[in-house]
Amino acid sequence: MKIIIVKKIYIFLLLISCLIFFHYLKQNYTINYYDETGYIALSQQIMEKGVFGFNESLRTYLYPLLISFVRIFTGDAMHYTKVIVSILQYVLYIYTVSYIARQVLLRTNINAMYYTIICFGFLNPYLIQSTTLFLTDITACCLIALAIFITIFNRFESIKIYIGVFMLSFSAVMIRPSTLILVFSVFVLLFLRKFLLKDLSFLKGILAGVISSIIFLPQLYNNVVNYNDWNILIHDKLYDFQSRLAATYLKYGTVVIPDEVPQLIYATPFKIDPAYSIFDLVIHNIPAFLLAYFSHIFGVLDWGYIDTYIHDFYPASRVYAPILLYIFWAVSFYGMIVFLKNRAKTVEYKFMALGFIIPFVVYALFIGTAVVESRFGYPLWFMALPFVGFGIVRIIELYKENKYSKTRITLFLISILFIMITSISLLSFKLELSTGRINWFGFF
Repeated sequence: MKIIIVKKIYIFLLLISCLIFFHYLKQNYTINYYDETGYIALSQQIMEKGVFGFNESLRTYLYPLLISFVRIFTGDAMHYTKVIVSILQYVLYIYTVSYIARQVLLRTNINAMYYTIICFGFLNPYLIQSTTLFLTDITACCLIALAIFITIFNRFESIKIYIGVFMLSFSAVMIRPSTLILVFSVFVLLFLRKFLLKDLSFLKGILAGVISSIIFLPQLYNNVVNYNDWNILIHDKLYDFQSRLAATYLKYGTVVIPDEVPQLIYATPFKIDPAYSIFDLVIHNIPAFLLAYFSHIFGVLDWGYIDTYIHDFYPASRVYAPILLYIFWAVSFYGMIVFLKNRAKTVEYKFMALGFIIPFVVYALFIGTAVVESRFGYPLWFMALPFVGFGIVRIIELYKENKYSKTRITLFLISILFIMITSISLLSFKLELSTGRINWFGFF
């Protein structure tokens, strides 16, 4: 009976999720902007010259290659290509959320935790919207999230598991190079698994890593032949450029409103030498560094507009969607505290706690040093997803314990959420004033 109920809830949430997906697919499938057109052009290059004829200094080859595979069947009808790629990205997203929820359920046997992860996972409009674009964010995030959670949850008995983890990790890097920082986290978790759980073979790991490294060959070939650069990532020094922008940009967005400048710059109030990187600010201007660094971290938690490409400065979704996101973060951080305090007692739970926390902290600390867009926060969301289940279950337990009246608990939770949502919303709107183009205070 319980299995039937679980399936019904799963299907119900999936149907709602599909409706959200088709809404954004209808909005985005006939038009492509900026980076999207770049990936289309690179896919055309691969179709004409092959993957080893790829010549590009700023982007890696794998995402354009995936588009070119679809174009074998759709030709130059890019709207059909985009529909198919969007569906594939959406399926990967749904599978990733389902995998995380299922693994947490297997280890806790708490249905409420499963429902919570599925609910927050399936109904995130930001991520669903991102599946309908020719952008690398959601695909790379799903692949690296699967690699991390397989490392946390699966037993490393077969070499297939090792190869799976490395192939997922390396594919994520070849789709979006910035995920490399999370691949380092995977390596750390593999070492921790070896010494804490003692079920990992270094020999199998090395063999699997060598086999999986084949995925880097086209990119290495591109860099060596075209730029004489023995580099498996991109040739251009993108992070150096990003760290310089990070000194003067608190956040960045892209606008597609007619007659509006596409670049949406959240500018620092400090006067900064354009040659400075964010690391130079540590020496020359500590207040400017602190403002920039923590604004970047805030920016990857506060996503603002649902649309990656902003179609309207004042849509209603800019008000209600962040509220759902703030609730997610609040419950997740509460769940993180609950998990670390009450659950991480056995070696398995300690490893699980480290597996959840290390990638989250490493990525958050790293992303603070680069100029950010809201979509750069997607990896943090996946890392926090298990904790939202622990948070909701603990709240349910508080109601059942009868330590305090249900009315008192409800009023307390509503008060905390109201204060938190109001404070963060005001801070978010205040940050948007730095663009000189958006003023929600004047709008209201």
